[in-house]
Amino acid sequence: MECARSNAQHIILSTREKHRHFRRLFSHGFSARSLRKQEPLLQEYVELLIQDLERHSQDGTSLNIVQWFNWTTFDIIGDLTFGEPFGCLKNATLHPWVRDMFQAIKGTMFLRITQDMPVLGLILKSGALFFLPTKAICKREAHLKFTRDKVSRRLQGKTIDRTLWKMFSTNPTAKV
Repeated sequence: MECARSNAQHIILSTREKHRHFRRLFSHGFSARSLRKQEPLLQEYVELLIQDLERHSQDGTSLNIVQWFNWTTFDIIGDLTFGEPFGCLKNATLHPWVRDMFQAIKGTMFLRITQDMPVLGLILKSGALFFLPTKAICKREAHLKFTRDKVSRRLQGKTIDRTLWKMFSTNPTAKV
C-alpha cells in the first residue's frame, strides 16, 4: 500500500516552540467571549440530541449514551471547524472522517516518535517495511486529504461562517 507523506507543520507534530505559537494563535477562538458567541450553536446541537434521543427511545430499546454524546461532539467540532456538521447525529453513526481519525492518530504518533527520537527514527525508517504501520499512515493521509478538502470548501465560502476560523482570523496577534 503506497501513501504520500505530508510534511506540513501543524500543532500535533510541531516542535515545542511551534506548538506554543499555534496555541497562542488558537487561544482567541477559545476565550470566554468567543465561546459565549458559540453558545447558540451549541444549544442547537443539545436540542437536536434531545430530540434524537426521544425519537430513538420510543420503542423502549436501550441506547448507548456515550455514542450519542460522541456523535454530538463531533458534529459540533465539524460545524465549528468546517462550517458544517459531519451528520453523525442525523445518521446515528460516525462519519468516515471521524472513524478514520482514530487510525490517523496512530500514524501521527508513529511519525511523532520518529521526529522526537532521531536514532529510533533512523532505525524504524531503515526497516520501515517491517515496522511502519502502513494502514495507520494511509488512514492519516486520507484523513488529511479530507481535512484539506473541507477547509478548502470552507475558505471558498461554501459553508456557514460561524466557525472558529472566523474567530482566529479576528485575532489581532495571529501570524502564521
